[in-house]
Amino acid sequence: MKGILPAVLLAVLVSCHPADQGGVPPVASFTVGHATAKTTDTVQFDASLTDPGDRSNKAYYRWDWNHDGIWDEEYSRLPVAGYRFFSKGTYNPVLEVLNSDGLTDTSSVQLIVNQGYSAPHPTFTITPEFGNFTTRFIFDASATRDDEDSIDQLRFSWDFAANGTYVTPPSPKTYASFVYPDTGRYTVILEVTDPLKMRTQLHKSVWVTNINPRLVADFGWTPVSGTSATVFTLDGSSSYSLDQPQAVFRYSWKLPANDYIWTEWTHKPQMDFQMKREASYDLELRIMDTAGLVNYCKKSITIYHQNLPPKAKYTIGCRRGNVRTQFYFNSWLTLDPESLPTTLEVRWDFDGDENWDTEYTKDRVIYHNYPEPGTYKVYMEARDPDGLSDTTAQFVEVTSGTNETGVIYDQRDGQYYGSVKIGNQWWMSQNLNFSPYNELKDEVRKICYIRYLEDPVPWCDILGGLYNVYHATREDYYGTVRGICPWGWHMPSRKELETLIETIGGWNQADQLLPGGPTDFNALYAGCSEIVWDPIQRLYVEKPKWINYAAFFWSFNKMSNPYAPNSWSIALIKDEKKILPGWSGMDNKYSVRCVKNEE
Repeated sequence: MKGILPAVLLAVLVSCHPADQGGVPPVASFTVGHATAKTTDTVQFDASLTDPGDRSNKAYYRWDWNHDGIWDEEYSRLPVAGYRFFSKGTYNPVLEVLNSDGLTDTSSVQLIVNQGYSAPHPTFTITPEFGNFTTRFIFDASATRDDEDSIDQLRFSWDFAANGTYVTPPSPKTYASFVYPDTGRYTVILEVTDPLKMRTQLHKSVWVTNINPRLVADFGWTPVSGTSATVFTLDGSSSYSLDQPQAVFRYSWKLPANDYIWTEWTHKPQMDFQMKREASYDLELRIMDTAGLVNYCKKSITIYHQNLPPKAKYTIGCRRGNVRTQFYFNSWLTLDPESLPTTLEVRWDFDGDENWDTEYTKDRVIYHNYPEPGTYKVYMEARDPDGLSDTTAQFVEVTSGTNETGVIYDQRDGQYYGSVKIGNQWWMSQNLNFSPYNELKDEVRKICYIRYLEDPVPWCDILGGLYNVYHATREDYYGTVRGICPWGWHMPSRKELETLIETIGGWNQADQLLPGGPTDFNALYAGCSEIVWDPIQRLYVEKPKWINYAAFFWSFNKMSNPYAPNSWSIALIKDEKKILPGWSGMDNKYSVRCVKNEE
């Protein structure tokens, strides 16, 4: 059209401020992206070629799209803008440019906008947003719009499962309803068509579950609180329906005792429940009505600590003695997880006749003498302040001997040993069972007999340990050798062992040293251990042997040859009356009996 500037030309300068106001005014200029436009176009306007008037100045832009004197955009640093003209006609959009000196300039261009046609812009809501297979969902598309046509000219079609089947034919109705027969996630498609057959689809999702919020699942439990010993009864019979007061339900539970797996459905609303560990747990109930609809309820329960009974345990000073022995019993090893040791009480049945020989007492150490020889089972019962109790028992053996006896307490490792006076000597009446407190700092090594790997029997507590003479003496072979014996006791010398043998009547009196013998020395056939070559493992290993057949005891005396690694020892062989003396090498591991230092 004559008189209309080509869109690619610079907009004509309409006016400017005079330069005498100070500073250099800007020169507004812009291009239009369309020579002619349609009502469906978003026209792009670009003012990048504007001269701000001074290179140091910044330009600010605003637009009046309809040339009505009202600015449709605020000042902006962006030189580019887009605008859609919804009605056909001739427009003269105006650009105003402001620089940092406060000077402005405007520019305008003529633009012809022809009628265009666009597809509808569908939108719809789903009410409710989710429901179950009895819910009637309402789909409302009344907010759909079209740039050229009124809503009553549009036609609406619905595909409720996105399966390509439109349940409703094209209709001017803006709403529809539908009930889904099964649970699941469904995609709803709305297709809107205008009079020119231009179509647009909109997809939305709807969740269909088997949950009915009108069902109120609820439960409680009895007792209302408890411990890990409590069996709770869960009860869901307080559940109800808001619509059907007489509704009948089935019940299922998700419990920690069942690894949080739902139980089978049952018509019984009660269920027993127990947890063995104190903690807080989530419990969940689901109910189902006759239509197959469900609802859930979750609650938390705290399982409190159960007051456990004490663990009864006691130490015997020596398990073998005679009719003169004052047997020592110490129950300080009894512990209770909730109570202080000093609050526990104990009582004793010394002969296992099921009659308690003492009343409950907080005294934890007691002595007892048996006037008659025999084997006695000693019961000890421990009771905590709440009355919970535990019982344990051990055996003691009493001989008819009359030698004086005593008890040794080894402060290094807390072990007790019996002692007996034979002649003028005090001997241990048990084999030494010393273990160093810190094996990294103490090179003493103890060998324990075992029948097989992970043998549960603590054989060293029964038979004592086996040691080589180097560790037993701590490489001290002169004077009174304490070695690994408790304080006040020492390794026997050859002379001290010979004195013992002379006291009992000579080398043919081995029976006198065995359990039940008149000396109460109680020599056990603990065997020995030596290093042997294992052809299977292809290395040297410790091999205990002679268990229940022989007993071996070290002295600290070495052979006169300083280079000979042998020490003097004695041996007792089963069914042999003779006590055998001899020299044994360092590779052998024997039992150790300590003798008391002279006063």
